[in-house]
Amino acid sequence: MGAPGPAVNSQTLRIAVHSVGSVDSPIPGALVTLRLTRGASRERRLANDRGVATFRLAPGLYSARIDAIGHRGTVLAVAMSDTGLQILEVGLVPEPFALPSVDIRGTLPVQCKASQSEAEMTSRLWDAARKTLQTVELSRRHGLRE
Repeated sequence: MGAPGPAVNSQTLRIAVHSVGSVDSPIPGALVTLRLTRGASRERRLANDRGVATFRLAPGLYSARIDAIGHRGTVLAVAMSDTGLQILEVGLVPEPFALPSVDIRGTLPVQCKASQSEAEMTSRLWDAARKTLQTVELSRRHGLRE
């Protein structure tokens, strides 16, 4: 996926994803994306049924983005040293949403009008769609789910 294979001195990073307020509520299928802070290397994993995504990484600074459908995503910095296993517990805030009705009107020339709350809900809907598409794409690539 664009990232180099494990280096000789690579270490294991485990990111355990759960709903805020309860480590007993893992989020299976959470999408975890790691990027080297300096460079274009990227690795993605889906959290397993225990909400855990595991990586083998060379020492360095990484940016981790964790997304899950129905939760507010987060980004955090991860510093990997050349020793040991690193385990991060990440709690995502549940963010369910409903779209009772969204009234967006357009006219010619192209112009779109929506209220602030409708625009925010539409943005959240597109964000959920992005998470879903990324999860499906990664699942298919690794033969995890159909």
